Parts: sequence; structure tokens; C-alpha cells
Amino acid sequence: MNNTNEYHRDSTVLDHGSFSFFCNVRAASEALIWTNMQNKDFDDQSVIRFILSPGAIQISKIDGIKKATITGSPHQDEKEKWDHVKSSQIDTAEYYFQTLRTLVLRKKQTGHSDYAKQIDSLGQLVEAARGVITKMDVGYIASHPESYLSGYLLGKRCRRIPVDSVKLLYNALADSVKNSSVGYEVLSYVYPLTNDTAFRAKNPLFDQDFNKQLAGIRSIHDFKLQDLSGKWVDFTSFKGKYLVIDMWASWCGPCIKTIPAWNKLIPQYNPKLIQFITVSMDTEVDAWKRSIAQHKPGGSAFIEPRAFNSLFAVYCKALWVSHYVIADPTGHILNYDAPHPDNPKFKQIIDNLIK
Repeated sequence: MNNTNEYHRDSTVLDHGSFSFFCNVRAASEALIWTNMQNKDFDDQSVIRFILSPGAIQISKIDGIKKATITGSPHQDEKEKWDHVKSSQIDTAEYYFQTLRTLVLRKKQTGHSDYAKQIDSLGQLVEAARGVITKMDVGYIASHPESYLSGYLLGKRCRRIPVDSVKLLYNALADSVKNSSVGYEVLSYVYPLTNDTAFRAKNPLFDQDFNKQLAGIRSIHDFKLQDLSGKWVDFTSFKGKYLVIDMWASWCGPCIKTIPAWNKLIPQYNPKLIQFITVSMDTEVDAWKRSIAQHKPGGSAFIEPRAFNSLFAVYCKALWVSHYVIADPTGHILNYDAPHPDNPKFKQIIDNLIK
């Protein structure tokens, strides 16, 4: 993430095993180096993750060894010292996780259901081990509010911590940490999820005008979005009906994967009672239209080209896609994070609304 809070991606060529790269960041940011361009797994040993600090940083890595040697980043030095304190817990969690991955792959290859209990048991062990690490990190954050590492750790652990707790920990951080790239990561997570208008006013993710507009929204019916023809559709036209909203994007693989299950559900319900709509988070209209033509998701189709920086996304508490929201006939959201349509619970929720 650069000094304007935008994710920056670039590539460089190795020259006799070395490379140089220059960028601007706000005080501290996480950086990832993909040494294998074919790899898509963030946990692969070919990926180098570290805390980027302003200054000259040297990185060296040997093929086949996951850990890289990084010098020149004081925040990364602090992280490595803290990782050493947690080393036994980290090793335990990693062992369980890698064993779990092996069993899941073996189950997929063989089709045997014998591994189900082992996979479930290992999953619980992974969660327990990661829970211990989270507790340790929360303690570090609380006792080191002026550390950029605390902002980094909070960004990494926020999904495992109640939103109110994240908000309290963020409030306690020093202003220098809040105003850094790692601080922005935390705010961009908690801002849409909290309903605390005072917190939003004190910590604007965008600007005060955005805050005022957000505070003025009373229901989903206050929105207008563009359809495939470019026409602006007022959501008051959906009054009196339940709304099942699929927030997706053309570049989102999991979103595309659930379209068949989504399409299978739609004909099962009376459109006078329930309306299914899709809202794309694509920033390019043409990419959205091409994906609609190719994958044909059912329901009314709309786009929000401001994506996650939009009032619609923040109001619906959408931090990523795929994201499913259900609103009642008055436009008030009943479920901000519904299951995916290929999950049987999704249909159960809709059926219960009708009853």
C-alpha cells in the first residue's frame, strides 16, 4: 500500500539474482514479494511477507526455504523479535495447518470420506492454536500503542476479534500509527462494520461529507444504482418485497462459482414477495457487462463502480466479495453477511422469511 492508501503492484527483473525497487509508503506497510509468478497461494514458501519501512531494505532468500533474511526495516525487526517470543505457538499452528492441508488434498484425490473426522479435529486444533496467538497479539497491541507493529498485528487479527474490541484497540493507538498505512488497514476494516457514528466522525475513512451522507441513509431504498442499460434505478421500486442481494465482481472466482446455485434458487420464489438482485463491485462497466453475458447471473443486475469506496458497500458492510445481504420489505437489512447460495442455510433463511 502506497502513501495514498492504494495497493500498488509491480514487477521487476532479477539481474544476476538481484533486484532494486523503489516505492513510497506512509510510515509502515505490509509488503509481499512473489518470487514464483505461477503461484497463487499466499502461504507458499515462495512468497516473502514483511513490514516495509521508509529507508533502504535488503532482502535475501534461498529457494526451498520459506524464511527470508530482511534488514533495514526496524518494524520488521520488531516483528521478528515478537515472532520469536511466539515461536512455539506459531510452529504448533503451522504444523496442524500443514497436516490439515495434506489431509484435505488426500481426501480430494481419493474421494474417501474416512478423513472427515480427522479433518474436523485438525481444524479445531488449528483454530485453538491461532486463538492463543491472537490473545498474545492483543496483549502486545494493548501494551505497545505507539508501535507500528501493533497496527500491523491489529490488521492481521481484526477478523478474529469482536468489532467493538477492534474499535477500542484502534482508539488506543498513537496518532502516528493511525495515520500510517497499517493503521489505515485497520480503519478500513472497522469503519464499515461499526454503527458508532461518533467513531466514524472522529475517524473518517473518506471525508466528512461521506460521513454525513452515510448517517442520513435510513434504508436500502435510499439508493439508486445503474442497470445494464445505463438507467438509474431507484430502489424505492423494491418497496414491499424482501431483497436478496449478491455483491460480486467479474474478477472474483468464488463469486462466479456460486452463480449456478444462485440461478437455481431464483425460480423457486414468487417475485412479488422476493426480489433477487446482483450488485457488481467492478470499477469497469465493460468488464461487468462481459461477465454478465458470459455467466448470466439471474435477477436484476446493477453496478456500483465506486466499489468498496461507495456508500452502498459501506452501508451493506461489504469488505470483500462475494457478499450476500438480505433486506426486509421496508428496506432495513436483516442479514449483513448471509451464507453463500450453495450453502443449504441460505435457502433456509429465505424460506423462514416467507413463513
